[in-house]
Amino acid sequence: MVTSTDPRSCFSPPRIALLCLITAIAAGVTRPSGAAAAPERAKPPAARVGLWIECEGKRRSLDDRKRLAAALDHAEALGATDLFVQVYRNGRAWFQTKAADDAPWRGATSAGFDPLATVIERAHRRGARVHAWVNLLRVGQPAGALLLRALGDGAILSGTGGTARGSAWGPDTPGAWLDPSSPETGARLAAILGDLVRAYPALDGVHLDYARYPIPLRRSGAGGGSNTPGGFAASAAEMSRFLAFAGRSASHGKLPLDDRAAFNRWRRDRLTELVRGLRRVIESARPGILLSAAVMPEPDEAARRAGQDWPRWAEEGILDLVVPMNYATGVVAFERAERECLARRGKTAMLMGIGAWRMGGNAGAIAARMRLANDLGADGAVLFSHDNLTSHPDLFRRIGRLLEAEGLGRRSQQAGGR
Repeated sequence: MVTSTDPRSCFSPPRIALLCLITAIAAGVTRPSGAAAAPERAKPPAARVGLWIECEGKRRSLDDRKRLAAALDHAEALGATDLFVQVYRNGRAWFQTKAADDAPWRGATSAGFDPLATVIERAHRRGARVHAWVNLLRVGQPAGALLLRALGDGAILSGTGGTARGSAWGPDTPGAWLDPSSPETGARLAAILGDLVRAYPALDGVHLDYARYPIPLRRSGAGGGSNTPGGFAASAAEMSRFLAFAGRSASHGKLPLDDRAAFNRWRRDRLTELVRGLRRVIESARPGILLSAAVMPEPDEAARRAGQDWPRWAEEGILDLVVPMNYATGVVAFERAERECLARRGKTAMLMGIGAWRMGGNAGAIAARMRLANDLGADGAVLFSHDNLTSHPDLFRRIGRLLEAEGLGRRSQQAGGR
C-alpha cells in the first residue's frame, strides 16, 4: 500500500499547520476521512463487496488453472474486496493436510499450481482479502465417506446419514452431519483448520459455513415420533455425553420430556464451544487472522432450530465478521431481516449475503440490493455465488460499473483493515 504525508501529522502553530495542509493538497494527497474537514467533504468508506467462489458445482474453478483465472477475472470486474473461496467440502481439501482427503490439492499441484496460493497472490496485488471457505459440519456422501469412516458413528448425528439410521426425520440439507459435542469431531476439525492456516501465511481469514445443526424435516411417508425436540434420534454417544453433563439417566434409552429444553441448550453450548475452540486453534497458528461465518438470517430461529447462537459469537468476539445469508427476494422481507441482524451484531463487522442467483442476471437489481444493504447499515454485501452468475455474460463487469458509479465499489479500491 502506498503511503503519503498526512496533514494531521503536522503538529505546529496554526500558520504552519495551514502550510502543511496546502502542501498536501498541492501534492494531490486526499485527506483521510478522520481528519478535521468541512462535513460536506467527508465521504463514507466504500462498501465491501464480497463474492463466494465454489470449489465444486458447475465450474469446479479450483481444479483448473484457466477456470480459476476466469473466476478471478470476474472478481476483479466486480470490484470484489473480499473473496470467500471454498477450499474444504465433504471431507475433501484443496490444500495440503493429513487430517482430510487432500486429493483435490494433490491433483492441482500435479498440474503445476496451488489454487489457494494463486488466489491469495492475485487478490493481494489489488488489495483484496481472501477468506478460506470451509464447510464445517455437513458432509455429503459418497465424497465424504473416508472422513465419516474415520470418525465413526459416535461423531455423526443419528438420522442424518451415518450407518446408525432408523429416524423418521432427515436433515434440511442431505448428507451426514457431524456432532459438535463429539471430541473426535472437534479434534479433526481443529487439525484441518490448523493445517490450512499454517500452510498459507498470507491468508486473511477463515470462513465457516454449516456451523450449525441441521434443521429436521420429516421423511416422506414416515410416521412415528421423535426422540428429541430437534427431530433427530440422539446417538448413544451424544445421549451419554448430555446425561453425564446433566447428571440424569435415560428411560429406556430415551430422553425424559422435562429434559428436552435442557438438551437443546446443551447442544447450543456445544456448538458455541466448538466454534470458540476453532477460533483459538487458528489464532494460535496465525495470530490476527480473521474468523467469519455464514449464518442464518433470523437470529432467534438460528439459535432455536439450528443451535446457531451467532449473536453470542459476535458479542463474545469469537467472530470478526458475520455474513447473514439474507436471500429474501422481496425488498420488505430483505429489509426486515437485515435490520434484525444488524440489531444483534454487537461490535462485529457484518456483510449481508445476497441471493444474486435469484435475480435472473439483472445487474441493476443486484446492485440495488447491495446498495440497500449498505444504506441500512451493513459494511457491505457478499454475492452468492460465482458459479450461479457465470451463465450471464458480462454480468460481473456490469454490476461492478453500477457499484462504481454509485460510489459503493471501485475496481481499484484497497480492502485495508478489518
